[in-house]
Amino acid sequence: MKTAFYNSAYGEQVATYFFDIMNSWPVILGSTGIALVLAYIFMLFMRCFGGLIVWAMIFILEAALIAGGGYCWYLRKDKYTEAD
Repeated sequence: MKTAFYNSAYGEQVATYFFDIMNSWPVILGSTGIALVLAYIFMLFMRCFGGLIVWAMIFILEAALIAGGGYCWYLRKDKYTEAD
C-alpha cells in the first residue's frame, strides 16, 4: 500500500510538497518569528492605547451623528416651508 501510494500521482504531489517545505524552512521560521514579535507589539500597543482608542471612537461617532443631524436640519429648509 505504501509503495502504491508513493508510485501514484498523489505520492509524487505529496513528495513535492515536502520538498518545497524542506527548501523553504528558513523563510517559514523567519516569518513565524516576525509574526510572533509583531503580535506582542500589537498587544502591548492595545494594552497601552486601547482605552484611548475606544473613547476617541465614541466621541468621533457622537460628533459625526451631531454633524449629520445638523446637515439634515440645514437641508430641510430647501424642501419644506414653515407651513409644512
